[in-house]
Amino acid sequence: MKILPPFFIFSFLLPPPPPPPLLLLLLLLPLSTSQTSYYFPTDNIAVNCGTEAITYIDNRTWMGDVATNFTPIEPPNTVNKSTVQSSRSNIIIDPLYKTVRLSRSPFTYSFPVTTGPKFIHLYFYPKYNYEFHRSDAFFTVQAAQFTLLKNFSAALVADSSNKSVIAREYCVHVAGEAPKLNITFTPSPNSYAFINGIEVVSMPENLYYSPAEQRMTTPIIGNNIALELYHRKNLGGDDIFPSQDSGMYRNWDGSNLYITTKRVIAIHNDSVSINYTTTTPNFTATDSVYQSAIILGKDRTLNSKQNLSLQLPVDVGFNYLSNGTNLAVPNTVVALAPEDKPVVKNSNATEIIAAVCSSVGFAILFSIVGFVVIWKQSKKKTKRRKKKKKTREDNWLSERRCRIFTFKEICKATDYFSKEREIGVELFGVVYKGIFEDEGNLTVAIKWLNSKSSQGEQEFVKEIELLSELDHFNLVSLIGYCLENEEMLLVYEFMPNGTFNDHLFSTSKSLLPWRKRLEICIGAARGLNYLHTAFDRPIIHRDVKTTNITIDENWVARVSNLRLSKLGQKNTAVSVSKLAGTIGYIDPEYVFTLEVTEKSDVYSFGVVLFEVLCGSKQNDRVASEEKFKLMLWAQKCLEKGNVYEIIDLNLKGKISCDCLK
Repeated sequence: MKILPPFFIFSFLLPPPPPPPLLLLLLLLPLSTSQTSYYFPTDNIAVNCGTEAITYIDNRTWMGDVATNFTPIEPPNTVNKSTVQSSRSNIIIDPLYKTVRLSRSPFTYSFPVTTGPKFIHLYFYPKYNYEFHRSDAFFTVQAAQFTLLKNFSAALVADSSNKSVIAREYCVHVAGEAPKLNITFTPSPNSYAFINGIEVVSMPENLYYSPAEQRMTTPIIGNNIALELYHRKNLGGDDIFPSQDSGMYRNWDGSNLYITTKRVIAIHNDSVSINYTTTTPNFTATDSVYQSAIILGKDRTLNSKQNLSLQLPVDVGFNYLSNGTNLAVPNTVVALAPEDKPVVKNSNATEIIAAVCSSVGFAILFSIVGFVVIWKQSKKKTKRRKKKKKTREDNWLSERRCRIFTFKEICKATDYFSKEREIGVELFGVVYKGIFEDEGNLTVAIKWLNSKSSQGEQEFVKEIELLSELDHFNLVSLIGYCLENEEMLLVYEFMPNGTFNDHLFSTSKSLLPWRKRLEICIGAARGLNYLHTAFDRPIIHRDVKTTNITIDENWVARVSNLRLSKLGQKNTAVSVSKLAGTIGYIDPEYVFTLEVTEKSDVYSFGVVLFEVLCGSKQNDRVASEEKFKLMLWAQKCLEKGNVYEIIDLNLKGKISCDCLK
């Protein structure tokens, strides 16, 4: 397979492919992994801070910064000299995080390097260090003329992302006759700075930065620009660790997180031969990256209705490089951008990096469909794959994009509706966990509708027709149904992390950090917005609440339970004969007028947002009488200017003031 020449594009649409080729996602940013190093960096520095010993980590030598060439420089007459400490914790096994350098005064590492672009990797393990409290660490990091991190708190970032350690990766260009790369850590007032590990590694001249002969073209990434890594994805492949990279110690995420298109297939063929070129050399991405991909499959009717899409979380106010020169690869994406309040000191940033903005503030939708590539596979692998999935593909109804199950299949999947498989009881029926062993242990949620329900067969079919048309990343998908011998069952995607309600109010679940709560709320809002705007007539959910916001294996919000939904009219209220929804979440105007609009869902979602912020349920009967009516209590607090009084006690001190404006 020959690597395609580089190009710049955000959205590229194609007609449905003929049967032989496969539609592949080709994202134009590089990299990957291989156990063979194709690039040998001139500068290859690894410093384990807070120790004088030489440490060997993952087949790499890390030098200490105590009484060595890498001992940091401190200003003269510094009162609070930097200090080093060793961890007593047995939780972190990696030796890199067992020692640390801390200081209440600025300190600088000065690395002698060659001219050219460099990777800078910074490693932080925020923990309690004797008299240094983890929450007191706020500091700024500067490298060369750039401010990489400003008033940075590793503890806040770790807590909000549920990570114990934080790693940051940057790219800067170093110039001069006797170049040195200075990295300075400056504590904020009444704070301290710390660092566990630093890497400085050379990179090829034109990997991310524009070649001199292309400086008149766009996008221009000049030497006066610093970049921060935001995402590096190896789509369709496995995680790739620094020691497996092509010589530059990069880390790759092989998970399917952020893929918004449903029912994609990951494929890998290590028999494909890669022909590298002068414009795309072998260090850009190794064979294993090119040999894996995600595809839509071979259903041309379905493919014509959707694109392969990624939804990558970013921050507003920055510029993002989503493709670059000499970085054409079939199945990887790298987005380089700042995070956590970093400041890139360059007034020309908007001129040299392809700008991509987010209207929501947390995510941006990349809808990128690549080229048609003929994937050469051996006949044995092709036949094996076809045989394995033949039964499943034959049963999919292309006109409805959902599947008809037999009652016998449902019984087997639920272990004949055993009590152990029961995962929920709702007004309209019981929900079971189903496992289809003959189809690769496909796990689903099966809702067995109550035979005494007022819904008849005609309404059941109408509901299926509606649900099968929905296709959005933040909605629980209808996989199929069973209508046999007057038994009505719906088969949905299984949500392993339960409901939003479980994680907000269940004492058996771990506390959700503020950022994760926001991400779930934003995902749910996107799902509702899709219902309201994707079709000629809006779909009004009518029962928005935390129990109907489910969470998948990647902690992505999925709006569920559309059984009470109703087709509306754009910008016009629709009359109903009776109320539907949950008391406490229903729009008061809907109650008094029996007229429902999209705004009714917006009101209900507003109640959810108050629950998320307050950590209390609407109509919570175990709460105090004052807080029983959550909305009224919150409104009184806001009118008195006591906004902080309504914040969940577990979140106090962990929410930025900007979030409450």
